[in-house]
Amino acid sequence: TLGHTAGDRLLQLAAERIRSALRAGDTCARLGGDEFTVLLAPLEQPEQAETVAQKLLDLLRQPFELERERVFVGASIGITLFPDDGREAGDLMKHADQAMYQAKALGRNRFCYFTATLQQQAQRHLALTQDLREALPRRELQLHYQPVVRLVNAQVVKLEALLRWPHPQHGQVPPQEFVPLAEQSGLIHPLGDWVFERATRDMIELSQRLGRLLPVNINKSPRQFLAGQTELRWPRWLEGLGLPAEAVTIEITEGRPEVVARIHALAQAGFRLSLDDFGTGYSAMAYLKRFPIREIKIDRSFVRDMTVDLADRAIVEAIVVMAHRLGLEVVAEGVETEAQAALLRAVGCDYAQGWLFGRPQALAELEAH
Repeated sequence: TLGHTAGDRLLQLAAERIRSALRAGDTCARLGGDEFTVLLAPLEQPEQAETVAQKLLDLLRQPFELERERVFVGASIGITLFPDDGREAGDLMKHADQAMYQAKALGRNRFCYFTATLQQQAQRHLALTQDLREALPRRELQLHYQPVVRLVNAQVVKLEALLRWPHPQHGQVPPQEFVPLAEQSGLIHPLGDWVFERATRDMIELSQRLGRLLPVNINKSPRQFLAGQTELRWPRWLEGLGLPAEAVTIEITEGRPEVVARIHALAQAGFRLSLDDFGTGYSAMAYLKRFPIREIKIDRSFVRDMTVDLADRAIVEAIVVMAHRLGLEVVAEGVETEAQAALLRAVGCDYAQGWLFGRPQALAELEAH
């Protein structure tokens, strides 16, 4: 935001602060971009590395004066120890990098030591990412569907499409593990298109057997909005199938400023928009004003304890009242007991999904029930 000159100056000032925390025999080098490496040798005790890391974090947390602007930055540090974490420089650097990314994942502005577990996780992630590239052509991916019911009479009114990956060696890989890998690798775009096309074809097959059209909810990753033109491709796909866009609800969890136009384009094309995981994470109240949302889904974390936690029950009731005042429908997720369902009916919640009404199942299994 301040230009390249200010960025270069920031790197110079950061390097000076890093050097100020080191001993005469220590080494500091810039690897590239905003990454630096510090070599501490020798250390009498391994704990000394932790002391230096914390000192670096404290120094880099202080404001920098740039071009008459005061800016604040932070740092994430990964620590490896020779020879325990590797005997070759390349291995030590690779392991320090893994530890640094762990520090970022845990919230930044902190340090993490390399562990064997991190190495195992990194190897698993790499292997799964490679396997995920072949999962579509090998037809390993599956769609399961979970019913969404109207609470007053438990009638199934629509389905949510959920992606599953039964890995041939590892068994069922949880979506919370492989979806982030797909986002990081760019695979989320072909996967997202496959889910949309498969789910809508399944809608037609199911409607022919039921004699009525059962709408479907499809999750859309925030990363999918950043590339491609699904707001153009998806309506054309539905047109080719003869399906109305109104029969598809797109579930979103966040709306970054750069994708606002694309989200609006989906709504203008006729898709319904649902705000998923409402009350947690990125799903913000501001989205209710920014986007033409038609429904909100109450996160399961509030539903789970609402029978024993008065605060959770109050939150759920407040969400329902607010949504209805705004003309929105409300779906409660993760309903597992009749007591939860009774309370949701009492506060006026419209719909629910969860194991009480049906677990996610393949289309053939779902029809059998």
